[in-house]
Amino acid sequence: MNTFPDVYLDYNASVPLCVEAINAMQPWLTGSVSNPSSVHRSGQRSRAAVERARGQVAKLLDCQPSAIIFTSGGTEANNMAIWGGLGWPPHGHLVVSSIEHPAVMEP
Repeated sequence: MNTFPDVYLDYNASVPLCVEAINAMQPWLTGSVSNPSSVHRSGQRSRAAVERARGQVAKLLDCQPSAIIFTSGGTEANNMAIWGGLGWPPHGHLVVSSIEHPAVMEP
């Protein structure tokens, strides 16, 4: 029988949430589930919450809210950084390590 405590080392895949994050997310996890791109009232409330969050992140990073882009996950974020930020010219090279996320290896 293993009596050693578990040690979580896969922070690259997911991170346990702190209590503050859980508390901030709770109303949106159990209440409104509206798409923030919808035009109905519930969707617009969700959109307002996303924009408030964007403003809060921008304030923390001392940048304009328009500089904050939310993605659906790691693959989309990686592709946006590689294809959008770096451009990916056909004559260029992107050097990555063998432990990169598959979306970085083959965007």
